[in-house]
Amino acid sequence: MRIVLTGGGTGGHVYPNIAVIGEIKRRDKDVELLYVGNNLGMDRELVEASGVSFKGISAGKLRRYFSWENFKDFFKVLGGIRQSWKILKNFKPDVVFSKGGYVALPVVLAAYLARIPVVVHESDIVPGLANKITFRVARKILLSFEKSREYLSEKSKKKVAITGNIVRKEIMKGQKESGYKLTGFSGERKVLLVMGGSQGAVEINEMVEDFIGGSLDSVLRRVLGEDFKIMRNEDVDVVHITGVGKMIEGLKKENYCGLEYANENLKDLYAIADIIVTRGGAGSLAELAALDKDVIIVPMREASRGEQDVNAGYFADIMGWRIIGGDENKMRVVDSEKNLALDIGGEKAAEIILKMKNEGK
Repeated sequence: MRIVLTGGGTGGHVYPNIAVIGEIKRRDKDVELLYVGNNLGMDRELVEASGVSFKGISAGKLRRYFSWENFKDFFKVLGGIRQSWKILKNFKPDVVFSKGGYVALPVVLAAYLARIPVVVHESDIVPGLANKITFRVARKILLSFEKSREYLSEKSKKKVAITGNIVRKEIMKGQKESGYKLTGFSGERKVLLVMGGSQGAVEINEMVEDFIGGSLDSVLRRVLGEDFKIMRNEDVDVVHITGVGKMIEGLKKENYCGLEYANENLKDLYAIADIIVTRGGAGSLAELAALDKDVIIVPMREASRGEQDVNAGYFADIMGWRIIGGDENKMRVVDSEKNLALDIGGEKAAEIILKMKNEGK
């Protein structure tokens, strides 16, 4: 069997695919896999590290607002479809699995034109624009939340399976000893892990700079002071994942460890963390829910459809987590299902993908 996987733009689209890759390989030793992703960014490095061949295409972002960049990106999408068509015709996959994101759109559309079955997975409660388009041509739609059905057409609803958010098994295998060695911390103090997603976050980085600098006006400092009294500036070690190229220059303190990104080491940082500050991406929140960590969510203001506010409200309600900022009206949109669906290791997704071979083209 031959399978093409796609999805990219952020780690939230790539990491779940890597989990699915591992599960597919476990179930079918003879399977041939190919990943089609972004020519730019971190996609290639992450995928090739998992032992899968990678082909890059051009891709344009889909914006819900006017921008002159839309005209340029339209032609990037067309170019990406053409490139994807050639890749699919050469590889001849039995099925294409899309994790969403703007990078996946050209691949899915090319697969549809080539009459190749497509399986699409959506992590967020509110589906992204790229996935809303690909839902129309997908053979199967995998959702993480029952609530997401409301955003689908009647035709698309008939293709749905609720599988839950894909959670990597390896993030549950972190070693505290490795985490302390990486950060240089002694393990004698509480650890605050701050991360702004694979692309980093200026707002969160500024909070950390204020916190470490001792600013009493820091929002983060106030929340920690009120809700976690033991976590004062002098009582906590801070490990901060800034995003590539966003390290805080000149910030050197005994209780601070800055990292541009953490891939293989993330599980070890999770292991030593007592509290985690993160964005509202559903994939990251699902992993932290699986680990049963204390979390403070800072939803990304620039999120195009307010999906991070909705995700934050949902997970905070179920897990008892705290939220800084965000749109409270959007957070109240969801009446949380009491049973959080998680697809540990991508087992449910892999099973559905492998069954697609029997359904034919």
